[in-house]
Amino acid sequence: MSDTDTVENPTEQQLKVLLRDVHNVADQLPEPLNLDRSIIELQKTIETTARLESQRK
Repeated sequence: MSDTDTVENPTEQQLKVLLRDVHNVADQLPEPLNLDRSIIELQKTIETTARLESQRK
């Protein structure tokens, strides 16, 4: 996947991978940035996606 690829309707697994990658990048930054809000929003999106996926089944 290139930097310009987008996923219209990401799966829960794709969002979990994204969250892991965000954490990995944040851990490598030289100084702490205020990523908490973005990470919380991403976690909420993952939870919502998981809920929607389970309703579709």
